Parts: sequence; structure tokens; C-alpha cells
Amino acid sequence: MRAEILAHLEAVIDRISTLARKDAEFRQHLRALGRAATALAEECDKEDRAQQTAALPDPKLVEAVAALGDRLRDNAIAVSVPSPVVQPERTEERPPVGDGELRLIQERCKLKIEALKWCMLGRFSAGEGFDPDDMETRKRGLIERAKALPDCYLWMLYPWTTGKGLQEDWENLCECFANMARMAEVLQAVLPRRDDQPDFLERAVRITAEVQSALRVAVETVGNRMPDPDQEKCFLWLRRTTTEQRVFVDRFMRWNDRAEPGAWSDLRDRLELLYEEFHDLVDVDKEATKALNRARYHVKMIERSPGAAHGHDWQVIIDSTEAALRLGMAPSSVELRELLLPVMDDLPVFEVEHPGFDLVVREIDRFLTSTPVSSTASLTQEPSPELLRVREMLHGATVVLIGGDPRPAAQAALRQAFELAELVWLSSEEHQSIEPFRPHVARAEVSLVLLAIRWASHSFGDVKDFCDAYNKPFVRLPGGYSPNQVARQILEQASEWIQQQQAER
Repeated sequence: MRAEILAHLEAVIDRISTLARKDAEFRQHLRALGRAATALAEECDKEDRAQQTAALPDPKLVEAVAALGDRLRDNAIAVSVPSPVVQPERTEERPPVGDGELRLIQERCKLKIEALKWCMLGRFSAGEGFDPDDMETRKRGLIERAKALPDCYLWMLYPWTTGKGLQEDWENLCECFANMARMAEVLQAVLPRRDDQPDFLERAVRITAEVQSALRVAVETVGNRMPDPDQEKCFLWLRRTTTEQRVFVDRFMRWNDRAEPGAWSDLRDRLELLYEEFHDLVDVDKEATKALNRARYHVKMIERSPGAAHGHDWQVIIDSTEAALRLGMAPSSVELRELLLPVMDDLPVFEVEHPGFDLVVREIDRFLTSTPVSSTASLTQEPSPELLRVREMLHGATVVLIGGDPRPAAQAALRQAFELAELVWLSSEEHQSIEPFRPHVARAEVSLVLLAIRWASHSFGDVKDFCDAYNKPFVRLPGGYSPNQVARQILEQASEWIQQQQAER
């Protein structure tokens, strides 16, 4: 629910920003609204201070009571006179953050670094060769990617949140986010060994405190009045972990104990030294490889009979992959990629989310977009009866596929498997609106539209309205790009079109 509200809020803010750029009168209204909001906040502050002052006893009364107490004690009468108590300010108790959030913090920080670079390009390099249209397209792409991550708000993309700071301050902020991402990765490697390596955990926790403090100060320096959500989550994770693991951190856990953002290089070096020492001691690669070895048999089982039910096999593969990630293996690891490539295009639809495994799948998908030849075995499987049936209906046809980035090997395999005249693969990250897809769907020669929902934006589901308008069958692809799997989805979802094709033949 929170992510949905943030998405709608971002849309409203975008609309306000666009209108403000075009309408001077609207900008005047915005300024007046801002002044009114500020005045209201100041009035509320005055009322709070007045209530707090009214709640305190009169100083003369306190003095008189104290004097009476002294006189009574002098006369040996045991009387207790309570001192006036000022109620502490109430603060909202925020829920603790679990270890599973660290991987999301890592991914969100990486995306925020890209957003900061976009912002710096517009703020400090908007000279010759600056293309506003290209900048807007890139911004939309960043926002779409943020929507795919839970609780990811790219506040730096909006000019009213960041009105201060020199270029050096923005560069420091980038590096502070980079340290946070790397710190989250190191913690995921250290935490599984917390019991037998408590010294490393304590060192990691102490460095984490400094990393999050430096990021907090860097965010303030560029003018953002609200703390960064990932810095806050990291602080809440620290507060829980230090309590549970009985780790005392004497620096950088208080608001007025501030780390220096400009010292990011020294902090990064200490962070890398910690990880290198930990890596050498516990042999992270060896431990992660052992975890993956449990999955190799199950990958072979899926390869041998891709059309069968493999729920248990996929669960073991997912569990082993996420165990390797927790041990410190990177989602882009070559070893992970080589393990999963043979079954990448047979990915099923999972009922629950697997954040770590999804990151690995995303990294493999990015790799395949730039690879002319694929080693994915499922692209060259023996054609299933379902595929032969769909091939007969699609022979010589044109098909549109929307979602993700075009993968040359998968595109060629699908075109050959169904004997298509053309497979038009449209990237889902290049467009803010679904309107650019309309002319492709409307083409008379297009016989079928496929939507790869694993990578497509939620709004792209409305492409079905185009298909209905132009009388084109529409099929969602929830899993991989294996021709046999795609054929299965076509048969299951486009039964009316199939019956029509058979009647015409």
C-alpha cells in the first residue's frame, strides 16, 4: 500500500512540476501556498510551546514548596515533596529493520547513484550538447525502475528537494551512497558468520554507523530537509542489531555526532580492508560454491524434462542462490550466471517474491541483452506438441513482444521456432506512456501481441485495450522466453483466437 501511495504521489508531483514550468501564474499560487504552509507550521509550533509552558508549575510556587520542605526536614518531619516533572517529548516508535532489508538497501542505493548522476548532469553540465528531451527520457526510465523496487523514492530527481550544495557536495553524496551499497553487501556476507566471527560483525557494525552518519550529513548538505529512507532504515537496522548482538557503538549513533561526508575515500578503504580480511579468513567463494553445488542436480532435472512440474527443483535452486548471496556472492557472479543460464528461459511463475533471486535473474537478463549467442539450452529444446500447433498458426506472421530489453538470441529463437516473418521486440524502459506501442499493435500484418510481465511496467498492462480495439490476440508471458513455454501460454490464453484460426483453415 505504501509503495502504491508513493507512486501516485510521484505522479502528482510530476504533473505539478510540468505545469509550474509552463504557467507563471501557477508558480505564484505555489509560492503563496508555501508561505501559508510555513505560517501554519509556525503557528502550531507556538501553540505547542504555549502548552508546554502552561504545563510547568509557577517558578515562585516551586521555590516556596522547596523552602517549606527544607523547614520541615529541619524540624525532623519526614515529608517528601516531589519535584516538578517535565514530560519528555513523545517520539514515534519506528519498527525495527530486519537483515532481509539489506539487499534492498543495496539495490536502492545503486539506483540512487544513477539518479544523482542524472541530477548533476543537469545542474552542473547543462551547456553545449545538453538534450532536455533525452534527460526527460532518462528520468522517466529511472522512475520506472524505482517503482519496481519496494519503498524506493528518488527524491533527488525533484528540484524543490535539493536547492543547495556545490558540485563537490553532490559528488560526496554519490560516494556516500556507494559506500552504503557496498556496506550492505559486506554485511550480508558477515551476518551468516556472526556466531563464529563476532569480531568481524562488531567491526562491520561500527563502520556501518559511520557510513550511515556520513550519508545523513551529505543529504542535508545538498538541501534535502527529509532524511533519506535508506539511511533511516540502516540506522534502525543498527539499533536493532546492536541490541540483539550486544555490540556497543560509541560513535555516529547520535544526531549531533556527525561523520564527515568528504572522508568517503578513507571510509571506503577501511570497508574494503574489512571485507578482504573476512574473505581471506572464511573463504567466502568456497562457502558460496558449496551452497550452489546443492542446486546443480536440480538444474539438470529441469534441463532433462523442461515441460514437467519442477516446483521442488526451483525451490532448491532459489534457496541455494539466496544462500550464496548471503555469503557474499554478487548477483552478477559468473558462477551464478553459468549455473542458471541453461534454465533461464524456463522460469516459472512464483507465488511469492524472492528479492535476492530476482536480482540474479535481472543481472543475467542484462547480460543476455548484449550477448549475440546464448548458451541457454531451453532456446534450442525439441519442439513440444504445443509449439508445433502454434507454429502452424503463426507461420509467416508478424508478432509484437513488449517488455524488458531485446535479447538477440531469444528473439532469433522465437522467430525461428514459430517461423515468423518478423518479431518486433519493444523495450519497456524507453517510454513513459504506452502510446508509442499503439502504432505497432495497429499494424495490419501483426497477428499477435505478447507482454513479458516480469520486466514490464504495471501500466503496460493497458496495452490489452489497444489489442481489443484492433482485434489482436493478447498474451501475457509471466515466465521465461523458452519457445515451448511461450507456445504453452499462447494456447492457454488465446483459445478464442486459436478456434478462429482453425475455423479459417
